[in-house]
Amino acid sequence: MRRAAKRDENERVLINAAMKLGWLFWKLDTPVDWLGLFRGHWYPIEIKGPRGRLTWIQRHIATAALDQKAPFIIWRTLEDVERSSK
Repeated sequence: MRRAAKRDENERVLINAAMKLGWLFWKLDTPVDWLGLFRGHWYPIEIKGPRGRLTWIQRHIATAALDQKAPFIIWRTLEDVERSSK
């Protein structure tokens, strides 16, 4: 039996803050936590706690995105949300 994916404690605060800035979201489970839409662009978004680490597949996707000059967003703090929303 599959367990529900554990969500980070800071997730709701960060998502609510981003929604106030105009983001729209679709909740995912894998390979990232959320698919975000902001100003006409789609973004894969992973939310991590202060010490949370990316999984192997998330590191692989982040590296591929970087190689292709594509976005891969990791949010840990409200400052991360604000930085991504400019």
